[in-house]
Amino acid sequence: MSRVVTRSLATTLGASKSAFQVFDRAAKRVQRLKTPKTDVFASRKADFLRDEVSLRTIERLAFITRDFTRTLDLGAHLGNLLKNLCTVSRAEEGADETEVEMIKQLNADKQSISAKMKELVMLDSSRELLFRDADLSLDRDFPGKITRVVADEEAFDAPELAESEQFDTVISNLSLHWINDLPQALANINRVLKARRSIHGHDFWRRHTI
Repeated sequence: MSRVVTRSLATTLGASKSAFQVFDRAAKRVQRLKTPKTDVFASRKADFLRDEVSLRTIERLAFITRDFTRTLDLGAHLGNLLKNLCTVSRAEEGADETEVEMIKQLNADKQSISAKMKELVMLDSSRELLFRDADLSLDRDFPGKITRVVADEEAFDAPELAESEQFDTVISNLSLHWINDLPQALANINRVLKARRSIHGHDFWRRHTI
């Protein structure tokens, strides 16, 4: 069992002063904290979409032969990627042989990818979401180090992001669609990526691998 490190950063409501102001990120941040803070059970009922996207991300990461030694999960939400890496998938009752084999392969992929990650940095602007499941066994089940950072995804000004070329891959699932200045956000991500490494992102209209 590896040591788990969690860190929390204060963020300001007006973190990003980009010329592009399509979304009120401060209002969105307030809206996001309500359900996990007042009703954790209701919050978990809405996990299915992010869980599905996380599973698809895992399937695609399995094709990459390079290690993911230091991985940044940008806009990590409650940690759906971590949750699905550490949860054994099971075939539904009555599943045919092909479906059973697919589930076996998915579970093998989860183990392989987890073994490649020595550190998973999970960054999200909502402390309530990011730490909602921190007391579950997921942190103990993950073989590497986990760092939780509360910071604005668009401002990209957390001390943990100051160093350039530090991550082997960056993953962002269903988060980038709330970014006002997407070109700048992608430039920020590119800065912290090591040379010739990849960004894996899903939003509500397409999947990105860069």
